[in-house]
Amino acid sequence: MKTKLSLNKKGQALNGLYAGMLVLATIGILAAILLYVLTQIATNFTAASSAYNAVTSLIGYIVAFLPWIGIIFTVLGASVVLNYVITSFRGGRGA
Repeated sequence: MKTKLSLNKKGQALNGLYAGMLVLATIGILAAILLYVLTQIATNFTAASSAYNAVTSLIGYIVAFLPWIGIIFTVLGASVVLNYVITSFRGGRGA
């Protein structure tokens, strides 16, 4: 027998937010592992080789992307707070 869970819009929004946060956290962890591996690979090449230059430029691109993960976390959290404030001022059943 299937049981139905009745969720209001806030519950659905929080459920979707959890999946997004989990994906972003996974991307952050994988980026940290990738940076560690690329740094270990870069130590095996000589400083003037094209492989060393390629690995270090890739590391630079990844490091430039990582601050965006924090910004995305902040925007997602702010959207939840804003949604809660708007629905509570609306005075409807969702508050």
